[in-house]
Amino acid sequence: MTVAAVPSLSTDGWVTDIRKKADLVMAHYFASDYSQSNVFLSKITSLAYQVQQEGHNTFELKRLIESDLQQYLGRYFDNVQIDVRIEDEDASGTNRYNIVFDATVAEHGIRYSLGRLIEVQNSKIKRIVKLLQTGVDNG
Repeated sequence: MTVAAVPSLSTDGWVTDIRKKADLVMAHYFASDYSQSNVFLSKITSLAYQVQQEGHNTFELKRLIESDLQQYLGRYFDNVQIDVRIEDEDASGTNRYNIVFDATVAEHGIRYSLGRLIEVQNSKIKRIVKLLQTGVDNG
């Protein structure tokens, strides 16, 4: 399978390195705005939009994030495995929770694991943390 490069506005140009490409695609997912384009209306993959729409229903939010990431990362990598957990921190009713996801992408026999913790409060993303298990595996 021919694997797609990710366009970048940096000096990197078309990104093909699995680590840079995975991190760039994830950055796009976090930063994109669902309504940023009239031409591609309803085609933009956006974490913020999903949190805004389904933040009150964590079961549906989990399903949507897994589906979005599977499709979005699948455009750029041969193989994608996604695991999403939503951890409810809210015993006090402040509408606060964490989204934890583990994603493993692969191309040309090289696997790259990346994980993120997203802190959400009142249906708004407050912070995104890169988890430590990120790495490359040639097997």
